[in-house]
Amino acid sequence: MWWRERDGSTITANADDVREAFKLWDKIAVSQELNLPPYIYNLYKEVILPAWETKNEALDEMLAKAGLSRQELLEKHFAVYGRMLDSHQLRQQILPMLETAGLIVQEQDPNDKRKMMIFPSAMYQISGAKKSDATTRGVENTEKETEAAAGDVNV
Repeated sequence: MWWRERDGSTITANADDVREAFKLWDKIAVSQELNLPPYIYNLYKEVILPAWETKNEALDEMLAKAGLSRQELLEKHFAVYGRMLDSHQLRQQILPMLETAGLIVQEQDPNDKRKMMIFPSAMYQISGAKKSDATTRGVENTEKETEAAAGDVNV
């Protein structure tokens, strides 16, 4: 802001500023739209989805998909991040946030009613594609559209 064009207390942003703002927004847009902290959304993308896909890739598509136990999730978290995740935090905070956002579903294990199994939401299972890609974010501007819309923006 110190090197920006000023008119009194008004700072003028240019097209480069808008492009940079879109770059920053692209990094957090999906987690913001889902009302999740970026760490929780990254845990979903980097731990839960790969673990579920690995567990289910050998299953026939006609058979029911297998869910993840919390222990499997904790083990995958350790493999990905190299540190343990507190099981209490997973059960009381992380999984409820992901469930509220509609990314996962928790169901009782049919073989052991004491255990809860974790599944990606039905939308993910039906499409086979991650819910968050550039086409579903709603923030899609080409560089020309960004420059044309930006021009000089007063902040």
